[in-house]
This record gives sequence, C-alpha cells and structure tokens, in this order.
Amino acid sequence: MVTAGGPAYGPLLEMDPAQVRNALSDHIVLGLEVARNAAGKMRPEGTLVLMDGTGGRPAGERTAA
Repeated sequence: MVTAGGPAYGPLLEMDPAQVRNALSDHIVLGLEVARNAAGKMRPEGTLVLMDGTGGRPAGERTAA
C-alpha cells in the first residue's frame, strides 16, 4: 500500500501551470512507478491494487482533487 503524497485542492483556473501539472499527474505517476518497480517482484498470478482518495473532501466545481 502506498499512501505518499496528497491531493491538491483549489480552482484549476487559479493555479499556475506547475500546480495544475502536479494536481493532475502526481498520483498517476506515483502509481505507475510503483507498478513498474513491483512487476518483477510479484508472482505471475499476483495482483497489484492501487487506491486513492480525497481525504473525505468532495471535489467542488472547478476544483482539482
């Protein structure tokens, strides 16, 4: 289980490009890196489950979460 990182909350139109990039890709890239590194260490029939959440906060209109 990977619980590193956290969501970026805020209106996308008010974020600078780096913040938007981070809000949209941080968890995706982290999951991809975990999967790549785990693939050679897993049994052939193994399963990798990636989970994510928003800390119980609903994403609002125009909000990245």
